[in-house]
Amino acid sequence: SRTYHILLNDSREPSFLEPILLRNLPFDAQVGILVHELGHTNYYRNLNVLEIISWALNYGLRPSYRAKHERSTDALVVYQGMGWQLLDYAEFVRFDSTSQELYSNGKVFMDTFYMTPREIERTMKESGLY
Repeated sequence: SRTYHILLNDSREPSFLEPILLRNLPFDAQVGILVHELGHTNYYRNLNVLEIISWALNYGLRPSYRAKHERSTDALVVYQGMGWQLLDYAEFVRFDSTSQELYSNGKVFMDTFYMTPREIERTMKESGLY
């Protein structure tokens, strides 16, 4: 009997994340990132308290674990039929003119921990759903 909260940064203060705040994303990109975040809650609901603690330690201390977790969450979005929306988010973050500075500063991080647009497209094709 847990409650999960997905927090959205809606600050009106200037932030380096401004281009990718939910309010600044196209609708399909909003759907894609929200489904990604809901995918995390779907994963957590199957864990007991000790497993959640173990997950949190691994996620925080092992970058390879974090990458595997985030990328598998992206794959879950694709396999739930929301691949186009996740693709819209991934392309917006990487290629939209408003996101260029953010992406150039965080390219290694984003491309390490989250699927690239080409990886999403490949997963969509492999899934047989699209």
